[in-house]
Amino acid sequence: MTEAHDQAKGLIERAQGCLAVLDHLRQSTAASANISPGGDISLFIEELRRSESGWHDQLQMLRASLTELTDQTHNARCEIESLAVLALGAQTAPETIADAERAVEASEAHFQEVSAQLEATQLWFEQFDTQINTIMASLRKSR
Repeated sequence: MTEAHDQAKGLIERAQGCLAVLDHLRQSTAASANISPGGDISLFIEELRRSESGWHDQLQMLRASLTELTDQTHNARCEIESLAVLALGAQTAPETIADAERAVEASEAHFQEVSAQLEATQLWFEQFDTQINTIMASLRKSR
């Protein structure tokens, strides 16, 4: 669970980095539009601006979702730790042990869900990187 929490935090940082890349890309496209206002590059830049807006929205949602996931994993970990302390106490009631077992099972299910979401997010970032690299190469060629 700690691994998923750390991975989600890393992806939040990556989302921040991608937002910075988008800002840089916006500046580059604005400069390209000013240099060559006509022709194919204008159509390319207009399409790129529409894509940038969508990416920006997706990145904001991903960042919010990842932040929520890190909060959930932190809360689940704290709950399990407190139940484990209770279960290991001198006067452990069978109900406390059962509660701890249920919390661990729920946490495992949550962890699998978080792992799947993190994997999907990682794939999105890889696609984003590919698209940005292609766009930046096109911009360099058009100058």
